[in-house]
Amino acid sequence: MSPNNPIFNVNNNLTILFNPWKTDSTWEFVVSCIAIAMLAVLHEILKFFQLKISEMCRCLDTHKCENKVENGCRRGNTNCLRCPWHWVQTVIHIVQVFLNFTLMMVFMTMNAWLCFSVLIGLGFGYLFFGWKPTSPRRQ
Repeated sequence: MSPNNPIFNVNNNLTILFNPWKTDSTWEFVVSCIAIAMLAVLHEILKFFQLKISEMCRCLDTHKCENKVENGCRRGNTNCLRCPWHWVQTVIHIVQVFLNFTLMMVFMTMNAWLCFSVLIGLGFGYLFFGWKPTSPRRQ
């Protein structure tokens, strides 16, 4: 099969992402599929934490309490670079983008089992971390 042929395959002897990550046996391939699914779950966990941190950090909230300091951030502060939570969000964002591209490259191997592992990992990650419950209505 030519490397440019866009057809899904089910081979279990392949190189995943880089040369040292080769699967020569079925056991290595199954472990690799589980590792890839865990990377996809980690991607959803990072999205969850990024949402939680954005709810916690109120650096850009200019509509309430202009001078109140909460969670290390001064509300109404237009310079969010001083907010420590913004820096944490930035690091999470960088890791999340790296995981996005890594999962995309795994999917581009066109191996049906690896693609299935990515989808299953993203699905389980969303199932456990991706939903956002509605807040109770204030009366």
